[in-house]
Amino acid sequence: MKQYFGTDGIRGVVGEKINADLCKKLAYGFAKYLTVNHLPRVLFLGTDTRQSKDFVATTIVSGLLDSGIDVIFLGIIPTGMMSYLIQNHQVGGGLMITASHNPANMNGIKVFGPNAHKLSVEQEDELENYMNQNFSMSHDRKGKIINGKPYQREYLQANLQLGVRYDGYRILLDCANGSAGLYAKKIFSALGAAVKSLHTHTHGVDINENCGAVYPEHLYEQMKKGHYDIAFAYDGDADRLVVVLKNGRILDGDDLVYAFAQKDGVRGVVGTIMTNQGLADSLDRCDSQLYRTQVGDRYVLDAMEKLGYTLGAESSGHICNLQYNTTCDGIMNSVYIGRYLLENTIDWPEKYPMCTKNIDLSMNQMKQLQNYSFQDILDDFAKKYHARVVLRLSGTEPKLRVMIEEKDKDIKEHLAELIEKVESILQA
Repeated sequence: MKQYFGTDGIRGVVGEKINADLCKKLAYGFAKYLTVNHLPRVLFLGTDTRQSKDFVATTIVSGLLDSGIDVIFLGIIPTGMMSYLIQNHQVGGGLMITASHNPANMNGIKVFGPNAHKLSVEQEDELENYMNQNFSMSHDRKGKIINGKPYQREYLQANLQLGVRYDGYRILLDCANGSAGLYAKKIFSALGAAVKSLHTHTHGVDINENCGAVYPEHLYEQMKKGHYDIAFAYDGDADRLVVVLKNGRILDGDDLVYAFAQKDGVRGVVGTIMTNQGLADSLDRCDSQLYRTQVGDRYVLDAMEKLGYTLGAESSGHICNLQYNTTCDGIMNSVYIGRYLLENTIDWPEKYPMCTKNIDLSMNQMKQLQNYSFQDILDDFAKKYHARVVLRLSGTEPKLRVMIEEKDKDIKEHLAELIEKVESILQA
């Protein structure tokens, strides 16, 4: 079990896991990581809008500068901008300070290497090792802070060069009081659309609060009032995308990756163990296939590279399209796919009924389940109900994620039975 990293970087409650000690360890550890691996001693650093961003950023930057690392400070940006810029500049990597879709009391750090990908599992292990060492690298030269504002224009221009126009369309955006509020409207307006943005606060105290990609249900009423053609909802760092169509249909990551697959005619898509089987069935009918990984967009991207696929996604709205970026980019995804959604009738995947529940765990229970095999339970439900069951520990919170998927109409009863079996293990 890793000490610091979870499913998607480092994440936790500010003042608890995310504290000055951890930030300093990360700064000095990453400085040594760059040195040992002979990487450029300059990094991009950006944040989402949460109030704790200044505390986390200044603490990390102080350690990097002390270690002789130059920091190109980008300010508030979407995570997609971080990965896009790393691809186009000779840097050692990047640090994105964000807790993504999580609430304002949390923060975290997504760590990118010089290839513009998040660190692999092995690279995270190496970095954690350096974070736990007494760091004493001395440098005559201290690092400097470089203004990153001019770099932002490169990302904006990249969106405008995707070859898509929105003249005559009315677009509604839900920016989740996060990074997208500074960029998405500007981009769609430049592409010819009439745009209205909701939830564009940048003070960070209400990021993701009852808005954005996690709460898209309210958008349909807003669309009807304003006669909008389509709505795009992002999360705090704009790496997720959820879409609401004019008829009220909400498109999650499974729906959207199917639309991408239709548009580009791909031979295969990478999903996760949480991807609905209905998507797999629909892809199969189109002579495409679904390959599953464990949860986490990093694992999706790793599998895409190994298989030679350009498209992958998580049901939550993380969509990775290697044609234009190396990570999940909600803004670029909305620009790229939006016109296709507006102008084409799509036979959407018929999804299997799915129920999920999170079970809160103590730290002792987390340790208890770390190496526990639930195979007997999985086999039992597959045999009794032809159900697909996922039981996994969260990588960001002390919770057990429980999912059951099947065609049977009694799925809620079966979920209750599943949870009862899991809780009996916890009480043993």
